[in-house]
Amino acid sequence: MKIDGSDFREVTGGDTVDSAPAWVQGAGSEPAVVFESTGIARTPQGVMLGYGPTSIQLLDLGRGTLTAVLDDASYDHLGPRVGRDGALYFIRRPYESPQYSSGNFLVDVAMFPIRLVRALFHYLNFFSLTYSRKPLTSASGPLVEADIKELMVKNRKLDAEKALRDGTRIAGTPSLVPASWELVRRDQHGQEQTLARHVVAFDLDAADRVVYTNGYGVFSSTAPSSA
Repeated sequence: MKIDGSDFREVTGGDTVDSAPAWVQGAGSEPAVVFESTGIARTPQGVMLGYGPTSIQLLDLGRGTLTAVLDDASYDHLGPRVGRDGALYFIRRPYESPQYSSGNFLVDVAMFPIRLVRALFHYLNFFSLTYSRKPLTSASGPLVEADIKELMVKNRKLDAEKALRDGTRIAGTPSLVPASWELVRRDQHGQEQTLARHVVAFDLDAADRVVYTNGYGVFSSTAPSSA
């Protein structure tokens, strides 16, 4: 849409989750964006089971064409960015197919009321602490704290406590994600180079310097020059 909110239109569609768009610099007269796209796996009845591998797509807004840039059933490709020299930067990690059985379904059904009540309590307790600086529980009652041990990061459940305690360290800083989460640079000839491992998210500055995080620290590096 335009800056004033007019000319609003959808540019992608389908049973997918499309996110992390970024402009392609120097793509020509017509504007273009790259983004990550994740297909949704469903049962014949339409119930969502999980997500498929995440691919990187190129959308030419002028022509209205969509081109798959990276699509591999074995990997997720996340957070694409295009440098000034046309190189593509992205996070690559092994794809994990959804594992769901009847046992999981029965456990989820049985635990749903408990999880719902617990979530509601923590939601109200947060507002009580924010505005009155007092928890909903009394001083003599049991202390109830939010469970932050497990985090959902890019549709992947991570044990934050274990990572903080045992995770691989970069310059003394523990990593939230394993080494298989790689920051990759792919030039216009298709040559790839791994710039960093244990990468949760990243971005490029105006000089194509890479800034990334491993979940607990922020790091920077200079992208390699084009051959």
